Amino acid sequence: MKKIFIAASILSSTILFAQKDASVSFEKWISLKTYGSPVISPDGKIIVYGVSGTDWANNSYDNELWMMKDGEVPVQLTRTNKNSSGNAAFTPDGKYVSFIADRGDKRQIYIISVAGGEAIQVTKDEDGINGYTWNPDGTKIVYSKTQPESKKDKTKKERFGAFGIEGEEYQLTHLWILNFNYDSILLVGQLPCYTSKDTSKTNKSSDCISLPVAKPLTEGNFNVGGFSWSPDGKQIAFNRQSDPLINSGITSDIVLIDVVTKKMTTVISNPVGDFFSAWSPDGKAFVYSSLINDSVSNFYKNNRLFIYDTETKTSLEIAKNIDENKSVSDWNKSGLYVGAFEKMKFKFYSVNTKTGSVENIPMALDLPSGISFSRNSDAIVVSGRNYTSLNEIYSGRLKQPLKQITNSSAQIKDWNTPINEVIQWKSKDGAEIEGVLLKPKNYDAKKKYPLLVVIHGGPTGIDLPDPTPTYVYPICSG
Repeated sequence: MKKIFIAASILSSTILFAQKDASVSFEKWISLKTYGSPVISPDGKIIVYGVSGTDWANNSYDNELWMMKDGEVPVQLTRTNKNSSGNAAFTPDGKYVSFIADRGDKRQIYIISVAGGEAIQVTKDEDGINGYTWNPDGTKIVYSKTQPESKKDKTKKERFGAFGIEGEEYQLTHLWILNFNYDSILLVGQLPCYTSKDTSKTNKSSDCISLPVAKPLTEGNFNVGGFSWSPDGKQIAFNRQSDPLINSGITSDIVLIDVVTKKMTTVISNPVGDFFSAWSPDGKAFVYSSLINDSVSNFYKNNRLFIYDTETKTSLEIAKNIDENKSVSDWNKSGLYVGAFEKMKFKFYSVNTKTGSVENIPMALDLPSGISFSRNSDAIVVSGRNYTSLNEIYSGRLKQPLKQITNSSAQIKDWNTPINEVIQWKSKDGAEIEGVLLKPKNYDAKKKYPLLVVIHGGPTGIDLPDPTPTYVYPICSG
């Protein structure tokens, strides 16, 4: 059952922004570092995660990557001046970490050795890159990028200046494919590349090695969303919709494209949006989400998950007994895993791919937010937190105690954080509603306090217990 939540926050005047003796300034609050987006190496011995913080000098936020090898102290892996590093992934052989960063040449893909050293640029796309993924053997990269302004659009701006037409202000995103070879990347720039035919130059044009140039994989009057290589590296599945506007998600279909021939085959095309999630390890099936034919209440109802068999061309609905929005975490050799909220706690489940039934995976975290599985071992890395702490990174094995490897919550150990209490009440129709009641740390039940009710947008969002609660601005400090 879908539930509606509100946050009812009891705040005394001693913990509002105007608190006279506040122990925490607004600047300290927005300077908190956050930890997340962990990935684990194929052998399970190395973990990379992101650390986001405030860059006061450049009036922005900055995200950089950190790395922890088995049993060692985490070290900072990237330092991108004035911009962030993100979208981390291990190369299929586990020898490098790839990431996207803007280092003065728009968003490009870089790799850096797990042994250390400087990052090496892999792409030089004049339009910049949105996202990417490696093919299974590491010889190709497919990436998405937003197409540049058309000549027609540029002419409009030159004639009429800045203006916009509702529903037409967008640029399409398409896929590009890039051949990758370590040796070629490492040799780039060792000899100059001459543009003239001057025979006095000592090296031949064939000696010139430059960064590989990507070729378009998809073209046409449609927009590409999420995408993923098939396990055999022969196909790519992607979400195709009419344009990138949010309301056009209802037009999304799932398409398979042959990497060699570029032949596209639409395999899932329901009346409303269909979205690819993950391939099965053998490549004979994939899981996707859809509301099938509900184009009226689809925007507030929970999604549904299905497994599509590419041989029989049939779909099996899974996780039907989870009456919440579900997200696919991974489908690997150990199983298919999904996540969903259960009231104010987030839980992971393993899915029986034959029957669609689910089994809860015990995890000693109230709000796990991400999980990454090692390809060649049973090691995992998890990001998440308990109600009273900040997000941390944990390592371990499924269904076993996790080891905390970061200490983000140390940032607030001396803060006068509020008490979070989850409360329930009955709605008019008998449904149980939950809310978060925030009380001062020195709350006295014998006293009366003013009540501030914080309502957020929806319709499916919820509030969660948080030691540093916020909506648009911090709710309280002290």
